[in-house]
Amino acid sequence: MSLHIDIKKYYLFRALLKRFILPILVLYGLDQGLTLSELALIAGAGSLVSFLFELPSGTLADHFGHRRTLVISMLGQGLSMALYLGGSFWWMLFGTITYFGFGSLMTGTGEAFFFERLQKLGLVDQHAKLSGAGKGFATGVSVMSMLLSGVLYEIAWYLPFCIGILQFILAAYVISTIGPTQDEISVEKEEETHIGALHHLVIAWKDLQQNRGILWLILSSALIIGPLYAIGDFQQAIMDDVGISASLIGAVYAVKRLLSIIIQYSTYRFMKIFSPAQFVTVSAIFMLLHFFGMGLIQDPWWLLGPLIIGSLAWVGLDIAVNDYINQSTQTHSRATLLSMKNVIQSLVMVMTIGLFGLLTLSQTAAEGYLILGIVFLFLLVIPLWKLSFHFRPLNSLTK
Repeated sequence: MSLHIDIKKYYLFRALLKRFILPILVLYGLDQGLTLSELALIAGAGSLVSFLFELPSGTLADHFGHRRTLVISMLGQGLSMALYLGGSFWWMLFGTITYFGFGSLMTGTGEAFFFERLQKLGLVDQHAKLSGAGKGFATGVSVMSMLLSGVLYEIAWYLPFCIGILQFILAAYVISTIGPTQDEISVEKEEETHIGALHHLVIAWKDLQQNRGILWLILSSALIIGPLYAIGDFQQAIMDDVGISASLIGAVYAVKRLLSIIIQYSTYRFMKIFSPAQFVTVSAIFMLLHFFGMGLIQDPWWLLGPLIIGSLAWVGLDIAVNDYINQSTQTHSRATLLSMKNVIQSLVMVMTIGLFGLLTLSQTAAEGYLILGIVFLFLLVIPLWKLSFHFRPLNSLTK
């Protein structure tokens, strides 16, 4: 059975979200004369903006409509690619703030928009499978992007940024051509009754109060995904310390992306085997093995194990958690709840970056990973236990 044209469009949209400039952005900053500390400050500012903008962005998306919000987000991210062309510290800082500011309009909203389109098509029971396939397709495209970005950067430094501008403009067009969703009906009703953005936040909070399983699902998944996102780039320092060359580091990242594709296409199968609490717990174990392995293993070949396990920890979990939330909530608060998940995750990221920065003032990157592994081992105990305790209502909603 062939896929509906709107599903194919959404897959293309997902692929266009992968920043073409990512593999060369740090190199570009260094070539422009910025120091590593300045680039770290820029990255920290981006994480902070993502945290501050996440929750209100979801509320705005629920109020003004998911499609319109996504189009604005894409055009804003295209603008950020243009700002990077300035090359100085301030231009790159403005570019990063713009990217994460407008990007916060997309997180959660894109997932809600796709789910609601599937509702219209009568395919909501295939959401996890189709969502995983879409992310897998996007990851496959990103593997090629990583290779092409560096080549084009060597030909002309501005080419990756020009392609970045075009990719987000195209993404805005693609998402604007997808058919109607349940969200649009909800928005029309709200505009008639003048329901404000605060109303969405109140509803979302009430939803969480009524289903504590979702609350603990959001918290526990944030404590797993957040740290992996926050300091993922510092894996390069550890690999360099054990003698892995820069070219091999790129190969490792490519292998991780390819492995992610397999996981993304298979997540819906694992969701049929494991309950939500079990799925999150297994992901937590993989995350801790990653942190402890990165901190303790010195042999470059053995280090591949925890590097790969890190991908196993978060790729499938992100898909599964989004599906659990989508299946358990109503249209009027879906994007807000998904954004609440992302805002908590962003908060964990900001705290992780800060703690890692303090640790590495006197410790190596590997030692920083090890200490963080111990910290998150203790932090995960209560959320995982609570999630298991609230398993029955959560599981009954997601069946």
